[in-house]
Amino acid sequence: MLTTHNRLMCLILLICVASVANAQEANKEAVSFVNTAIIRISTSIAEDEGRESAELQIRIKAEEEANEELKKATKARAKAAEELTGKIEVEQEARSQLEQTLLWRGQGITMTDTAMNNTMNNALDKLEKRVRARAAAAEIAETSAVAETTARGQLEAERAKRAQVEQVTKVRAQRRAQQSTVLETLKERWRANPTEDNLTDLSEKITAVATEQGVKANVKWKSTPTSGATIFYQTKRARERGDKPESIANPTETPQEIVIGRYYVWAERSGRATSDKERLIPIGEKTTNVTVVEDRQ
Repeated sequence: MLTTHNRLMCLILLICVASVANAQEANKEAVSFVNTAIIRISTSIAEDEGRESAELQIRIKAEEEANEELKKATKARAKAAEELTGKIEVEQEARSQLEQTLLWRGQGITMTDTAMNNTMNNALDKLEKRVRARAAAAEIAETSAVAETTARGQLEAERAKRAQVEQVTKVRAQRRAQQSTVLETLKERWRANPTEDNLTDLSEKITAVATEQGVKANVKWKSTPTSGATIFYQTKRARERGDKPESIANPTETPQEIVIGRYYVWAERSGRATSDKERLIPIGEKTTNVTVVEDRQ
């Protein structure tokens, strides 16, 4: 038969075993949360980088196309200017011929009236045609010059868009690299020294980066044994800072998104806590239900 002392020792041993088991289970839960959260954040970062890279490629292509359009417009403008120069020259030739014909008439060069009239009419017709041709060429040259100016403006606009996207992409990439480095550092520190304080630093950073990346869980919140309680949540560091806790928008039995992280979660009715306010639970992207047990008045 066990003595009172032995029974007490057995009870203490059972409590110790249970505590170790609970600690191991909590650590296992924490490891799972951390690994899953960091993988999901890394995936989100890769997805964003992929989208931004695709957007940058679109802008680069648009700039290249605008540059090609400018080259075509410049070539067309140069051709139109060359043709206009030629039209001006032949117009000047026709004008000179007409002036020469008029000079002949003034000098009294022997020519029948009919022949002189024909010569004059031919010179005038030629000049009129070449004036019209020169005017048409001038209009084309002007249109081409406007088109070149427009194409140059379009290239400058596309170049500015590309530069802006490139700069934003660079800044975001640097920010993400920094965030990833900090996450990895905190993760390794926690692995080397798995204290609650190190875990809290890591989980707080996970929540901060997840907020930037928009990594959330769509959770159905529930109070038991009865529904209708207001559920509050806050991170450990937020509570230490004295920040106001967040609450679910509607009473329980409703789904609402929350950024992934480790949160204190509790229920209140009429301003009084009706559950354990020290309950700290990990909420990952795949968390679908959170049940708060109301065990106090």
